[in-house]
Amino acid sequence: MEKLTYKESGVDVAAADKLIGDYAALARSANTEHILSGIGGFAGFLFLPGGYEKP
Repeated sequence: MEKLTYKESGVDVAAADKLIGDYAALARSANTEHILSGIGGFAGFLFLPGGYEKP
């Protein structure tokens, strides 16, 4: 069986890395003191101040 590279199968890893970097910069620009973690993984951490009943 012939092996394919990501590029040959239509995946441009360099373009994906650039897009993620651009998105991360945009996401950081919207940070507030309530953001507890950066971009990555499957979820983010957001501090919710007291008073929320159904956030």
